[in-house]
Amino acid sequence: MVFALFVGSLLAPARAAAQAPQCVSVKGALFAQKKVELLFDSVKAGAAVPTNRLLISLFEADLRSGNGAVDLRLHGDVGAVGPLPALETAIRVHDNPKVDLDLTLERGIIVLVNKKKVGSAQVDVRIRDKTLNVVLQSTDAKLGIDLYSRHAPGVKALKEDNPTSFLFALNLEGSVQVAIDGKTIALQAPPGPALLRWDSALHEPFVEHLDKLPDWTKRNPADAKLFEQINKAAKSIGDRFPHAAFLQMVNSNDAVERKVGLIAVGALGTPAPLFAELQKSKHADSRQFAILVMRAWIGHGPGQLRKLETAFATLGLSKTDTESLLHLFLGFDDEERQEPVTYQLLIEGLHHSKLLVRELCYWHLQRMAPAGQAIAYDPAGTAEQIQAGVRQWRELIPAGRLPPAPKK
Repeated sequence: MVFALFVGSLLAPARAAAQAPQCVSVKGALFAQKKVELLFDSVKAGAAVPTNRLLISLFEADLRSGNGAVDLRLHGDVGAVGPLPALETAIRVHDNPKVDLDLTLERGIIVLVNKKKVGSAQVDVRIRDKTLNVVLQSTDAKLGIDLYSRHAPGVKALKEDNPTSFLFALNLEGSVQVAIDGKTIALQAPPGPALLRWDSALHEPFVEHLDKLPDWTKRNPADAKLFEQINKAAKSIGDRFPHAAFLQMVNSNDAVERKVGLIAVGALGTPAPLFAELQKSKHADSRQFAILVMRAWIGHGPGQLRKLETAFATLGLSKTDTESLLHLFLGFDDEERQEPVTYQLLIEGLHHSKLLVRELCYWHLQRMAPAGQAIAYDPAGTAEQIQAGVRQWRELIPAGRLPPAPKK
């Protein structure tokens, strides 16, 4: 239910000058970006959290507001938890004595908890050009926020280079009020109006009633074990130069370490190692996961496609080849999916000279033509194996035809 604009904050007593937030614990690694891009400081438990600097959590860290009123958990993983493929979490904390905590959420999952013994706690969460005004009304009220951004698929999105941000806010405990775009929404932990959805395209908050918390909010034993593994992998870098350490992980024989390494190199700002992995890795799971990380990297904000275009230019690719690669990373819109030529071009791409192109074409065909998942095709296979796979794809989707409908 949407209510009138919240005005309670106008009656709140004045707050003392903001104190520096504190890092309470780090499971994995927490980095603060320096003024020079790609250079980071490691933030340890017990240290003051630097303000107005990009903080990247790989993969779990607990912070506390300077006045002790709000606990903030930064939560990421390998894209397996929650409704959006959250990988790393990235924020900036700001000085603002008017609220208990002020931060910019760039991407990922955060959990806010009211630690006051009496009264509400106020948090401003900035999301691109919007501010989410959060009031944690009850003691121990807990709100989880998941933010993910990606470009729309299709050629048209290449020109816009402006990803859409998708936000989920889930009331985990107690009562919360959230104001955005001039509307204030009351959220209640289940059963009740617990889930808020919002995106930067429609700018219209939508509230969903939940009878209980979703299953993905509770870690089962398998999830807990996986989370221990990814935190252990991230923590193993210690105080070393992070890029060198994570690049080493990308080449590990351990699948979890490879995923952590790929997420890290994307999170810390450069796509070059992702290109390398897509062009040479012997591990199929790493090549496929590198595509997910690259798509997430493209969605970090406006201008990422232009950065990628510049990176392709350094590889000596023509403008036509560059646009084709960018299109492959973004994917295909509904209109393109109804064009038989789209599938023929993807099938032809299965025997392209570059492994990067073969992997991307295969990635899309698997998702756009589910019946082809049974076809034995390996983008890194021998020439004979690749040609055999291409023949099977051509038999499944003949020229001028669309993929067969999935069997019910």
